[in-house]
Order: sequence, then C-alpha cells, then structure tokens
Amino acid sequence: MLPLVLGLIVGYYIFFSPPIGLADSADFGRIFLQLGLDRSGTTPNDQFFNFFNPEYQINRESKIPVKLTQVFLFVSLIFNKIFYSESHYSIFFLSIIYFILYIGGFYLFLRNLFRTSQLNHLGKYLVAGLSIIVLSDVMFVSYFNSLYQEILFIVFFIYVIAFYLDSTINYNYLLIALIILSVSKTQNFIFLILSFYIMIWKFKKTNKIILVGASFAVLFFRHFLIKEQKQTNKANLYETVFLGLMYCASESEKLKILNDLDLKEANYLENVKEVYWRPGNEIANRKGNLHKEFYSKVSQLDIMITYIYNPQILFKMVIMGIKYLVINPAQPQHLGNYLKKDSKGAKLTLKETFWGKYLNKTFLLIYLFSLASCVYNIATGRRNFRLTLTIILIMLIPLVFTATLVAGGINDFVKHNLSVYFMISILFLLLCSNVLEIIKSQSASQKVALF
Repeated sequence: MLPLVLGLIVGYYIFFSPPIGLADSADFGRIFLQLGLDRSGTTPNDQFFNFFNPEYQINRESKIPVKLTQVFLFVSLIFNKIFYSESHYSIFFLSIIYFILYIGGFYLFLRNLFRTSQLNHLGKYLVAGLSIIVLSDVMFVSYFNSLYQEILFIVFFIYVIAFYLDSTINYNYLLIALIILSVSKTQNFIFLILSFYIMIWKFKKTNKIILVGASFAVLFFRHFLIKEQKQTNKANLYETVFLGLMYCASESEKLKILNDLDLKEANYLENVKEVYWRPGNEIANRKGNLHKEFYSKVSQLDIMITYIYNPQILFKMVIMGIKYLVINPAQPQHLGNYLKKDSKGAKLTLKETFWGKYLNKTFLLIYLFSLASCVYNIATGRRNFRLTLTIILIMLIPLVFTATLVAGGINDFVKHNLSVYFMISILFLLLCSNVLEIIKSQSASQKVALF
C-alpha cells in the first residue's frame, strides 16, 4: 500500500501534466551522442537550462554504452523503438525504468526498516508518512525526467540502505548496488571504499561470479569515466583552482598557492572567482605562456597536495560550503522545470516542494541530533543495524561533502551536492525511527515502574 502511495505521487510529478524534469546541460552530449540521439530544441534557451525537454531525435545507430547512464538509456531506447518511434526518442521510457527501480527500493527500505525496528503501529505510520514526503520531493524526483547521472545515486543509494538494513545482509545484492553507485560518476568514487571492504572482508559471503563481474565493472566504467574526465579536464582544473582553492584565500595565501603550484606567470589572480566560460578569460583564451604553464603544471593531485599543505584554506572552504547550504534552498533554481508550453509566459517555471525548500534550514540539526542519538544508543546498550548504518552515514556525509567541494570548487559543488542532501534525508528518516523507538521504550519502562 505504501509503495503505491509513493508511486502515485512520484508518477503524478513525472508523467502527468504538467510533467516536471530538468533542462539539458552541456554535459549531455557526452551521454546521448554515443547512442545516436540529438536535441530537438531549436534555440539555445530551449536546449539548455530553461525548459524540461522530453523529446530527442534519433539520427544514428547506437554504439556500445560505455557509462552506466548510457546503459539505462540504451535499454530505454530499445523499448522506445518498439512501442513509440524509430526516429524520435521520449525520455519517459527512461523515467519508467528509474520509476520502477525507485518504488522497489522504497518498498525494501521500509520493509527492512520495520523488520529491524521495534516501532509500534503508530510509529510505523509516522515514519512511513515522513518517508513518502521526503522521498517524493521534487528535489529528487525531477531527476527521473533527465539524463543527469545524479539519478543513479538517488535510485541505488536507497537500495544500499535497504540491503544493509536487512537482518541477514545479502552481500551480493549490497555489492552490486554499491558498484553501480560508485561508478555512476567520478564524484561517487569515494563509495568504492565500501565496495572494496565487501570484496575483501566479506569475500567468503559473496558469490565469486558476482565478485568477478563487480571487479570488471569497476575497471570498465572507471576507465571511461576517467577518460571522459580528461577530455573536460581544462574547465575542471580551472574551476578547482580559481573557484575552489583560491576562492576563500587571502591575498598572501593566493600568492603562496601560486608558489606551491610553481606558477610563475603574471595575471593568474585576475581569474579568481571568475567562471571558466566568461568572455576574455585569460586562461581559456590567451595563447601565451600563462595558458601553457597552467595546464602543464597543475593536476588534481597537485591541488590536493596544496590543500594538505594549507589546511586553513580547506577549513575556510568547508565553512563557506556549509554557509552556502544554509543560505540557499536545497532545491536549486534549475530543478523541477516545466515544458515550455506549460511554463508561464514561456519563461522558466519551477515546481517547489516542502522538503527541498526547507531542508537547508534543518540539515545541521538533523546531523547533530543523529550524532547525539548514536551516543545515547551506545551509552544505553541499544545496538542494532540501524545504529551502525547511522554511524556510517555520519562519517560518510562530511567526506562526500568535502570531496565534492575540493574536487570542483564552489561552482561544481552547487551542481553536485544532491548526494549530500539525499544522504541527510535518509539520516533524517533513520533518526525519526530511532527517536520513536526511544519514546516507546521509555513509555514502556514507566508503565512497568508503576506496577
């Protein structure tokens, strides 16, 4: 019954008028060109950022998918050609695949959460209601109607949580979900730590065929992700330095950074806080020594080492990232776009929902209360799967937050912090379950004391 309720809400958002989704981005060319698709929009504003685009043209034969997003897109393209058209592609066929997977993950999440908890009927209804509100939020479900790779994180992270909450963990299923999550995009490589933990420490509990397949998948998809990263490395390196490493640095610290990176040319500081694509950008357009020196000497490893040598800059960046999350709604201004014909006055129109609008006001409290609940449970001997999972999330969230901020600077962080919000949302649901359990336990203890 509960998955049906979630399904009706999510289905209404993504399939029925006016359907919501995300406008295209410049990155999509790396995803759908491999499969023979082209945009149907006629103007840049129609193609990029302003309107949700559900229709694409099929102009060429598909090549072998080399990224996970392309794998799901390839499967949807087969169904599209069978049931819809040989020349036009509807993104709703991809949405259906994600939709079915998401509802299945939601069912497993609630089932395993309730099986491993001691909630009464009222507590289960409360947690179920909150889960539907949180997990049906436009901040997350607008990605169903998109080619953004973030959707794989949303869908498969809930499976990771669900499989771990099972009282008898199936490490084969958990490993598959973690591998898909880890190699869906470069920002998720940090989750390979958990995948390798299962491969090594739970070796005896995993199917060896799945273990070999998982290893091959990691090597294959990681190779093409890194290859793609190198193709776009100039913009990424630029933003990592001038919208990241130097963003919060003082004038003396900026000079020290240039020295640490062994950059001798002048005019570098003119690019601090300036986006890569701005007109007349020195590093992007200048053909002299500055451009050549920067890309010959700076790598992601050099940037990480510079952060290590300058921990005060890393601290400033983290504080700035937290402030950004607090000040700005969790649902950015590019989520929940309508079709052009459904937008008011043919202008960008967004769909806002409660959780995405106010999560930024509460995420620090959720994190701190979750930490306090862990301390309380350990002190009172209330240890279970949910406690271990909560501790893992409490450790992972700062790592993912910092890695995203450091790896791409503030501009990339703005676009890729959805994983942090989804992890916080799952943490919130686990916290609510734990608090309701504690209330029930204390109430039962008081009744026993009275007798």
